[in-house]
Amino acid sequence: MPRNFARIAAYAATSAVLACLLLLAAGPILTDDLWWHLAMGRAYAAGGPWLTADPLLHTAHASGPVQHEWLFGVLAHGIERLGGFHGLRIAHALAVLGIAALAHSLIRREARIAELAALGTGIFLVLAWWRLMQARPDLASIAATLVCYRLLIEPERRVPSWARVGGFAALAALWANLHSLFAIVFPLGLAAVLGLAARGLAARRLGEQAAAFSEDFARARRVGIGLVLAAIASLLNPRGLAQHLTFFSSSRGAAIWQVRDEWRPFDPFHFGAEHESLGWLEWWTADVLLAAFVAAALTGAVRFLRAPSERSLRAVDPVLYALGCASIAALLVSVRFLWLGIFPLLCLLRTTRELGLASRAAPACALAAVALALAFPTLSSWWVVRSTQPQSLAALGRAPYLAHKYAVPGVRMLRDSGIEGNLFNSYGSGGFLGYWLSPALRTFVDGRTEHYPPAVLDDYLAVVNRNPTDARGLAEILDERGVDVFFGFGLPNDVPRHGMRYTAGHLLGADDWVVVSSSVLHRIWLRRDDRENLERAAAYYAAREVPFDRSRGFEPARVLAQRPDWAIEANLVPAEYPQLVAAYRDGSATRDELRRLAVVLALVGAHEQQLEVDFAYEEAHGADAGSQRRIVYALLQLGLYEEAHTIAQSLPALAPEPPHAENERTARQLEAVARTAGQLAFHRLREQRQAGAPLPVTGLDRFPLLSPEEMQWILDAQRTLVLPIRTTAP
Repeated sequence: MPRNFARIAAYAATSAVLACLLLLAAGPILTDDLWWHLAMGRAYAAGGPWLTADPLLHTAHASGPVQHEWLFGVLAHGIERLGGFHGLRIAHALAVLGIAALAHSLIRREARIAELAALGTGIFLVLAWWRLMQARPDLASIAATLVCYRLLIEPERRVPSWARVGGFAALAALWANLHSLFAIVFPLGLAAVLGLAARGLAARRLGEQAAAFSEDFARARRVGIGLVLAAIASLLNPRGLAQHLTFFSSSRGAAIWQVRDEWRPFDPFHFGAEHESLGWLEWWTADVLLAAFVAAALTGAVRFLRAPSERSLRAVDPVLYALGCASIAALLVSVRFLWLGIFPLLCLLRTTRELGLASRAAPACALAAVALALAFPTLSSWWVVRSTQPQSLAALGRAPYLAHKYAVPGVRMLRDSGIEGNLFNSYGSGGFLGYWLSPALRTFVDGRTEHYPPAVLDDYLAVVNRNPTDARGLAEILDERGVDVFFGFGLPNDVPRHGMRYTAGHLLGADDWVVVSSSVLHRIWLRRDDRENLERAAAYYAAREVPFDRSRGFEPARVLAQRPDWAIEANLVPAEYPQLVAAYRDGSATRDELRRLAVVLALVGAHEQQLEVDFAYEEAHGADAGSQRRIVYALLQLGLYEEAHTIAQSLPALAPEPPHAENERTARQLEAVARTAGQLAFHRLREQRQAGAPLPVTGLDRFPLLSPEEMQWILDAQRTLVLPIRTTAP
């Protein structure tokens, strides 16, 4: 392969990986935690970094918020105020581009060969992309780590100047206010000091040849002084020394380990897909890098011990080896530290260069870079994230954030109606709701697990999973936590999909609660005796000439009958709803149109109308598994348990035959439907015999109502109808 062609191919491939990453970074806001960073940044900008009470959570510790990343929030808030959400997207993309350029400059200095530098940069992007595509303080930590390496460690055979040491200390002071992960610089710096000392000791074996390494001990002292100054400078933060101990305090007294996601360890011997941040490509890339690092380190060490020389000492460089070992220890603790793979990579590049292998491997490096780029969109988790975004470029550029993740119609209703109190919400939407609704409405949980006691998350999971851990039921937990508004979310299905845990049906049949908002993705309940909030809801609907009854609450069937235009405008139903209704009424509806209309009516809660459509579907096209389970679902929602049980008993016979895995899943779903209907019918009979016994709804939250195709259609419809509450901050 000609060198020029190989060089162009390698950089084109790595640029393609970077382009995929920039498509996410510059796209609609993906990061759930960014919303509470923005909200807290707004609060810190107004009241300073020493707030006495949490402005977002009603379950927060009484001692006030923990200002881990207060300055990041203030900066993000400032960007949002100046440029709106699209300004945040641009800033995110520029940050990713800057980090990629910085990483490439470090890799290029070690590789010296263009093809190898391009491949190394591609490897870094594959390992780091999950952290880079999220607008979080980790961006500051990744950039700061690389800058610290350049300031103190990278200059070979030179003692870092006092200006560099001062810059390092100043950066540490800034970093300590941006992200609590700043403390990672100290173990990495200590590893570098030990590596410099080890290299100085090894150089003594060279005798007169040690001149090139004579300053290693001086460098170690200067780096050590820099670490001491950085430790002192980093005390200039609102929390002082407590900021340095964040990981230990958060992991000991908070619920961080109950929401492990990216905190789970990296297992090089077993691929685990428990979290989407680690795909096959990331796992294999990390494994190959670790194996190559160990092999290169051992080869270089043996070479130096057999024939000590200045060149062989450079090939095994103890400084990069120590940094690589420290980085591997970090990523074995958590997959969120995969980006630290850049240090084992730099060590590997140094050894490859000093052993004279780089130039001979240039064509192979170009081919590897191309293979990495081709594999990235499909074998990594990139496409999982990309599939959650609008697929057209026009919608991708227009959408400030992903409305379907947060049930925006419900959020807008709560905000515009002025409803106040304590909210129960899903974990992932906590930051978004806090940003738009606080302080009038305060959330139950968000991503700041250290801001509330572990018992809060225990109660949250008990409610979401409908599995209380003690004698308390769902109602008792909500009462004890003082919840005034219940924001139910998601789609009913047998397993959570797309990160959605279904809660939209959790309070059905509860006499103490009344629905005040409903769509295909959400239901919002108020307490029936909360007159002030019910008046606010009534006034909201009256101003829009939408039917609402204070006693019966929001009735989807009435709204769809009297104000279908408003229901579509408010994104309660998909935009094609009028066409589906028109086709149904004039008898021209196809099988798929009838199915879609029935699904929409089932999800919004218009079950009597849904039954009419499903009966028409079966009359025209015959009964099938989908129509029968929709009918069972509607009958259960209407309290007709015996009728539902009768129909459900025949459902397993409608299951398609194996051997396909999807057919087996459908069969299990239909068996679950029959089982759920039977359980509810039994409880109904028991209720009739025992006056006053509560009617359970356990089982409906895991009812497999939708096929995967139907679920995808609903989510796609939500994505194409981007309805931001506003395009700028409140």
